[in-house]
Amino acid sequence: MLRFSRRPDRVFHAIMAEVLDMAIDNAMHFREGYVPREEEKQDRHEWYEACFPRSSRLLTSDEAVELLKRLREGHVDQSTLYQLTDYHWLLLYEALDLFCDHHNDSGRKAPPIGPYRIGRLDSGDISQAFFWDLDFVTAEIKDLTPAQRDQIQVSEATWGVVQGLKPHPDELRLVPWERPGPHVPRGQPKSMRRVRYPPSGLPKWYTGAAKDDEDWGFKD
Repeated sequence: MLRFSRRPDRVFHAIMAEVLDMAIDNAMHFREGYVPREEEKQDRHEWYEACFPRSSRLLTSDEAVELLKRLREGHVDQSTLYQLTDYHWLLLYEALDLFCDHHNDSGRKAPPIGPYRIGRLDSGDISQAFFWDLDFVTAEIKDLTPAQRDQIQVSEATWGVVQGLKPHPDELRLVPWERPGPHVPRGQPKSMRRVRYPPSGLPKWYTGAAKDDEDWGFKD
């Protein structure tokens, strides 16, 4: 599974599976295996830029598809926790935004997310709950001096993403986090219908997913 900042509950895990599927479809634009004609390649590029405005400055659409597929494989792998880089986080951040916008715009016509019917998704609250930070989309970091970056603990990788630097192949690897599996989501609501996610009031099924962080690998 992917190493988020807290243990995923079952609803979030289902959401991320749909997020990654939709992101792959949008980054590919055409069905898998289709070879676009020359006049279609520009359409694909423009669609990709519209869906992933930040990531498209750093990754080609083919690179994004390959990386999203690896993230999808890692998401369902219960044997290993995978440590992500800011290039991964940026792609996930934009994929989550895209999915939430599409879901919320669909209203009552929105399809189920796994076994769940969810009225509204709040991408800001989701990223706040499960992402370590949002430094990789903080434009002000671009203008900081090395001393200032050290002072507020901005990594070279984060600075590179904000600067729009192309990733080194090592920065696109999913690195196993050294904790034994299996790694499974915790926390299940009694009802498969949710008004919104994340839930307001933070019920026990939601907050309980974070109680076992020590064996999940968030604390040493």
